[in-house]
Amino acid sequence: MEQGLTTRSAPVNTNPKYLNSYRAEFAGLRGVIRYMRKNDLHRKKITLYCDGQSCVNALNSNHDFTAASLERAESDIIQSTQKMMEDFKDLTIEWIKGHQEDDDETNFEDRPLPVRLNIQCDLAAKECLKNCMKPTKRARPLEGAKATLYLGTNMVTAEMSEQIHYAAEAPEMMKHIQDHLRRTSETVQEINWRIIGRAKRRLKLHESIRIMKMMYGWLNIGTQKQKMGQIEVCPCCGKETETQHHLYTCTNDTMKQTLKESIAAAKTKLVKQGIPSDIYNEFIEQICLATRVEHPDNTYTVNRNRMNEIREQQSRLGEEAFLKGFLHIEWTKALNEVWTPPDTDSEGKKIHKKDPLEQSVCLLRALWDIFEAQWACRNDILHGKESHVIEKDTERKTNRLLEFRTKKTEMLRRSDHWMIEYPADDIIKWSRSTKIRTLQNLEKLKRIYDKEKQQEAARLRPITDFFQVVPRPAPAAPA
Repeated sequence: MEQGLTTRSAPVNTNPKYLNSYRAEFAGLRGVIRYMRKNDLHRKKITLYCDGQSCVNALNSNHDFTAASLERAESDIIQSTQKMMEDFKDLTIEWIKGHQEDDDETNFEDRPLPVRLNIQCDLAAKECLKNCMKPTKRARPLEGAKATLYLGTNMVTAEMSEQIHYAAEAPEMMKHIQDHLRRTSETVQEINWRIIGRAKRRLKLHESIRIMKMMYGWLNIGTQKQKMGQIEVCPCCGKETETQHHLYTCTNDTMKQTLKESIAAAKTKLVKQGIPSDIYNEFIEQICLATRVEHPDNTYTVNRNRMNEIREQQSRLGEEAFLKGFLHIEWTKALNEVWTPPDTDSEGKKIHKKDPLEQSVCLLRALWDIFEAQWACRNDILHGKESHVIEKDTERKTNRLLEFRTKKTEMLRRSDHWMIEYPADDIIKWSRSTKIRTLQNLEKLKRIYDKEKQQEAARLRPITDFFQVVPRPAPAAPA
């Protein structure tokens, strides 16, 4: 019996944004089958092992592809692989449980050969994924595939409708976003727009509107109110102009406590959602750094080099963009590197497990949940008795009323003077509702008086209108 061992890896031809483990498993199977056929091994009895059960089921089924089924995800590589399998006399593909090295502490040498090969293939695939470059030219269609769709240099193999829609709408939208966010085309492309779209579709309408206002700087906060001549200070601390980032750095005790509680709740939720510990700890730490909050747990152990890479890439977008939910695609890549396919139960059915893209959505929702908590707390203070905005607005209205009292002859008709002929001390003591109601009436009467003065000025004729210009006779010519 002849024995030999060879391992190799290669990039998977598809749109990198839509690369999934399903196609990666198929690419590995196809590569092995192609290698065996090239080396005249197709006449022997061969058993292939694969830890992707869906791939095994797809290849063992006799699916006759038609034009209508070309939209099926990864149909090109399934067709190509099945076409190659026709040259084999006795080829069997069996499923093997993947990542068995995580289940027990058995030595590598003591494991069965199929398990050892599976472990080595996983290591080679991860190394290739880490070092592969983004394709710069169009890959050739796979042999045996009936049709292949390309958009630019990318091969469309999954989510066909979404990719076509993206190609039609994205360029103009990206240009608008690039101008609005004042970013380069490179940094805009580094934002994970897929998880934003996926998370946004799950929000209720009023939640979606509020989140979009937050992400694009349209919230009704101090910087916006300042443009309309309103009070711009933070309602919670009253110390500075209220910006979106100030929502997270406000020195108000209630705001600080709410932020700490929401960050702790986000961490607990990410743990329950199955996010890897090194990822969620790094994510929480970046939130704490951006919000100036001490990290609740600094004793964790992580792959520091990989986490530093993520931090460096995210910093290119800025901490404010991070808090708004503009996450770098590096988060999803890191999740994909440590993701393992779901196990199967006793009946052979896959146990539900979030894929890397869905885990990225969980990270994004954690940021949005923290914002919602801060926004709710801020609004409670804004409309409460401790609001610095109400205090300053009341002071501004009092000064305006006193101005009406001092300049009543210039601002109001004589018949309206009685509305403000009160002692200054009494006006200062008025309740806020009385000041608002009185000031509204006075402003209305002032507008009426200003309009009357304009009309009266228009009716007055200048004195020069009464002058009659008499032409002087021309001097007589000399005799």
